[in-house]
Amino acid sequence: MTWSAPFVESGTVAYSVNGVNVSKNVVRQVLVNDDFNGTFPGAVHMTYTNCSNSANNGTFEIYAAISVIQSGSSVTLGYANQAGGTCSFVGTFSQAGQFGKMVGNYSCSSGDNGTFNMFEMNAGFNSVTGRLTMASSNIGCKGDGYYGGIRHR
Repeated sequence: MTWSAPFVESGTVAYSVNGVNVSKNVVRQVLVNDDFNGTFPGAVHMTYTNCSNSANNGTFEIYAAISVIQSGSSVTLGYANQAGGTCSFVGTFSQAGQFGKMVGNYSCSSGDNGTFNMFEMNAGFNSVTGRLTMASSNIGCKGDGYYGGIRHR
């Protein structure tokens, strides 16, 4: 038996019984949507490439206050960093098994804006985590990173 999962939300299981080959697609099932609402002190880790200003290229880690407002499939995730900068990500949420995905547009107080894709999003009882890619519409940067925080009660 073999298992192939190029994506978190789906994969293929293949096996052979008495010389009969069988291949089945498998997808994660949602039992209940996660509740991402809340405030999460945490951090953001990002690597930026292809920036118009090469000084903006590189890997950065910032402490951030992450806040999430979720209403059905509409989600706004924002963060404020220790230097006073903010970014807001507004998009459409979907879930496959325990992992969420969100796509939409972002804007930051620095003037940067563009599109994003968040994936492998997970909301636990005491935490929130996820990965993200960003494509700037105005400063040319491509971003790839992850974030995490603990639930503030």
